[in-house]
Amino acid sequence: MEFVALVVTFALVVAGVAIRRANASLRENARLKADLHDLARHVARFMEQSRQNGDVAPSAEAATPASDAAPRDTLAARATMTTAEPEALATSAEPTPSLEPAQAVPETTSAEPEPIREAAREEAPAQSGPAPRAARANAERAFATKWTVWIGGIALAMGGLLIVRYSIEAGFFGPGVRLMMGAVFAFCVAAASEFIRRRDLRNNMREAYSDQIPAVLAGVSVLSAFGVAYAAHAVYGMIGAGAAFIIMGAIGLAALAASLLHGSKFGLFGLLGSYVTPFLVGGSTPDFMALSIFIAVVTSAAFALHIRRPSNLLTGGAIVGHTLWAGLIELDPGASSWGSFLLIVAIVLALLISESAQREQRASEAASDGASTWTAHCAFAAPLVLAGVLWVELGGGLWPQLTLVAIVAGNIMASIRYPGLAALAPLAGAGATGMTLLWPAADGPLRVSPRLVYELIHLDLAPTSAAGLTLFATFIGALISAPTLAALMAPWRAGAGRPFERGCLAFASALAPVCIMLAASLRLNGFNRAMGFALIAACLAIGFAVACELLFRKEQTRTPNPADPMAYVGSAGFAAGSAIAIGLGIAFALRETWLVVGFAIASSGVALVARWRPIPLLRGMSASLGTAALARIFWQPVLTDVGDLP
Repeated sequence: MEFVALVVTFALVVAGVAIRRANASLRENARLKADLHDLARHVARFMEQSRQNGDVAPSAEAATPASDAAPRDTLAARATMTTAEPEALATSAEPTPSLEPAQAVPETTSAEPEPIREAAREEAPAQSGPAPRAARANAERAFATKWTVWIGGIALAMGGLLIVRYSIEAGFFGPGVRLMMGAVFAFCVAAASEFIRRRDLRNNMREAYSDQIPAVLAGVSVLSAFGVAYAAHAVYGMIGAGAAFIIMGAIGLAALAASLLHGSKFGLFGLLGSYVTPFLVGGSTPDFMALSIFIAVVTSAAFALHIRRPSNLLTGGAIVGHTLWAGLIELDPGASSWGSFLLIVAIVLALLISESAQREQRASEAASDGASTWTAHCAFAAPLVLAGVLWVELGGGLWPQLTLVAIVAGNIMASIRYPGLAALAPLAGAGATGMTLLWPAADGPLRVSPRLVYELIHLDLAPTSAAGLTLFATFIGALISAPTLAALMAPWRAGAGRPFERGCLAFASALAPVCIMLAASLRLNGFNRAMGFALIAACLAIGFAVACELLFRKEQTRTPNPADPMAYVGSAGFAAGSAIAIGLGIAFALRETWLVVGFAIASSGVALVARWRPIPLLRGMSASLGTAALARIFWQPVLTDVGDLP
């Protein structure tokens, strides 16, 4: 018992020392900032007096640094100059007659007096020396100020928990009094956090490290409130599961809202607490409807905060938590497709934050942030990947199929509407191809297993797919190809963007249907000879060739540099799709022995088209088809089983 009391005392002492040191650093920072502003005002006043006395030309007023915009090191250098050379400046300010006409300063000379120019010349070498030391000093001060505050907050939280444990073991108070004291402690810490935050705002100390102390105290308050609610439910049984769920959910949402004041790191307290709450208060038979709605509300709150105050950290945490909960709910046998509901919510929220980010970017006319772009990609990719995993594990059905269609449509819409997300189009095409390849078997889902991975590597899946594969493959291929082709033809948004964006749309539009057709053939007939698939491949080849020609003409009229091969990246994608469709059509229509002849003819035809149209990748496609024909000859030089017809 004495050891526990010693630990509690030590924790409280550490917390007090850390907070005291942080407050001292804040006060020192505020004093230095005030001194810097005073120095800037003195320099500006001196420059104005010098200009009025005639030592500085009127044009020097434009070169006078503003008190707030001047760099700190420049102000310090000029202040040093003013204190080091007062006699020279005072002498230059006196209206003494010039003894030599050649020494008179004409009106066309530099606007700055000689001492200022000398200080400016000395400024560059002076900065090169102490700059690394100043940077190291700032890093050390940041480490000492921030991390001591966080360590103090952790010590304060641990001290509170240990005090509660000590009171329980000693039997000082009953359960009701303990919970009341914990609630009072959480309220007092929250009030102290708000008091310090408002005091810092009044003292104009927001640019310092002052936001660390209120955030830490608010985090301690949130953790204490969660602990009180959990103890009231799980330890003492004073409230039921429903009341505890509502209280802890409200605490988490309040912490998310408070992140607008304390920053995204504080919002992680509320986000983590909200996502963990169902684990803490859930029963043996959870209400999946209430649970799914609660998870959707928490994620929506996090995304709404991202719209109000962008935070990649908070949004990334929401994406991870929402995806995990959607998977856990969908894998439960009694969930009744509530996981699919969460996946659709995720794709809708991803579209909302992308639309908000684009509007803010247009309003500010600023370039998009790379981290925000990656966060948006993850927001769209996470539901697609999870839907694919659930598709393999659980099999098909109406709700899973509608969910897949909605997710693919959301990715295609985002890739077209938001140019920075054009890479989502190939991702959606790859996802649709994988779902076609992993279509459930007639006797049930394929299930995630090492055997499935082995069969995928060797493309040795049994052609025993369930009904509906042909219709699904046709619809999902058209859903990917048609909108992207229309955006390129218009051109609209990403279809009129940079070569990379247009290339993503073009290759997704051309290659996704071809890959989906190949996956469907493997699952339906084991990639054997089939005239039906040969006709589909021929139609795709003709359609892509027409689209290539039309798009090539449009690109010729729109490009400012016709000699740039990247200007024709859109037509190159459809040329590649047409060439691959020709090769697959030959493979579907001819016997295996005649494949070498078909590939050779296709290679010659693509080479002739490459001479007529300077489209990138055509020559490479011709060489690839020719290489495939030669490889077939080298693999089996003797041709057997020719037959009467190819």
